[in-house]
Amino acid sequence: MLKYFTKHVTLYPEGISEEDVCVGQEDTYQLEHTPEKLEGIRYTRLKYKKKAETEEESLHSEILIAALPPEVIKNSMAGASLMAKVTVEKVADHMPIQRQKTALARTGIDIPYSTMMGWYNRTCLMLWPLYEALKKEVLSSGYIQMDETPIKVMDPDT
Repeated sequence: MLKYFTKHVTLYPEGISEEDVCVGQEDTYQLEHTPEKLEGIRYTRLKYKKKAETEEESLHSEILIAALPPEVIKNSMAGASLMAKVTVEKVADHMPIQRQKTALARTGIDIPYSTMMGWYNRTCLMLWPLYEALKKEVLSSGYIQMDETPIKVMDPDT
């Protein structure tokens, strides 16, 4: 799966000087969806140790590491665009998660069904306040109209 992480972003911590010493790095991987393209981003966060004047200070020097960009789901590989894609395809396009999983597997990315369902469930939870506000708005109007056009359900094995 690492071959899909073609974009690489190196993040430097704030407050370092030219004299500080890089003592390591942490890599974090995130998948983002661009229509018709899945892009993997590898964030390398460099770790720096503040330069010390004495050996004693060196033992207790502070280690600095760059902050990660905001994550939609903490410690999740899914970026916001991929979570939006999964949700829109399931809700608006009536495409079951299993079928989405199969489509991603054709591109070489095998994401477990349970993981994709977790992304979908978390997205729904994050959108719940928006749903409640929209429901309140609709129900406060004097007239409600809806589209009752039926959706054909396909055989789950197709």
